[in-house]
Amino acid sequence: MEIDNKYMLECFREKDEVFYYNSCKNIELAGDDYKIREIRYFIKDKADPLSDYVEIRIYDDEDGFISVYAATKDAGLLCEALQYLLKISEGVREISLRTPFAEIFSYKCVFDYFNVTETECPVNPVYYIHCADELIRLPGNKDVQVNPVTEKDKLDVKEAEAAGHLDPESFNSEIFDYCGFYKDTKFFILRVKGKIAGYLRAENGFSNIYDIGWVYVLPEYRGHGYAAYLVLFFSDYCFEKGFIPQYGYAINHESIKVAKKCGYKCDPQTIYAKALEKR
Repeated sequence: MEIDNKYMLECFREKDEVFYYNSCKNIELAGDDYKIREIRYFIKDKADPLSDYVEIRIYDDEDGFISVYAATKDAGLLCEALQYLLKISEGVREISLRTPFAEIFSYKCVFDYFNVTETECPVNPVYYIHCADELIRLPGNKDVQVNPVTEKDKLDVKEAEAAGHLDPESFNSEIFDYCGFYKDTKFFILRVKGKIAGYLRAENGFSNIYDIGWVYVLPEYRGHGYAAYLVLFFSDYCFEKGFIPQYGYAINHESIKVAKKCGYKCDPQTIYAKALEKR
């Protein structure tokens, strides 16, 4: 059965809003001004909706893109959701089917409706943490300083940029103008022996949770664990302020190593499939 988004939002929050952060955030922000225009949920049992559900995200994409997440092995529930999907997906460029259950790709309803072109396990899983006690501490380092960005930091970044010491693509004075679709964006500056060495950006997309969206260390400072100091300092800052940090999508192997090094736990792997309608 289809269920109201607000009901699912309350269920996610009650169960574990840290673990279900992305679903909560997307329900809260979905609309004409966000990348996701609409979200629909189908469940098997209203008394226990998170045991079996299908989420359909309709993206605000002129070429057409829809994402389906099947948190169920129930063929009947999946079939109901896919039948609805067929009604709204005419002209859609691509449909992404995501699930932790590889066997659903052999289900008749999936085979009948869609041509699955490829499947893969992502290299950028979500990492999360619930409390400061779960963090893995690093030895103190008097050469390392991390702090919320100040006006002096912004001036120093401009000076370093003018001197050619920064990366024009990934680290420049314009990074502080970023706000995206989020309620609040925080920046933290890394200094090593007083010199600008990197930064961290985190966004508040839902509730009191801040998602670490970007961790960057200048090439000459890499290989010394400085990214982990950024993440740990920010994590401590969040817990002290009553916020909860999350290491969003670890976009490469180095990010994954940093997340694990700091004690963040990996969300169970999801299998992704690209699919096109057969009709």
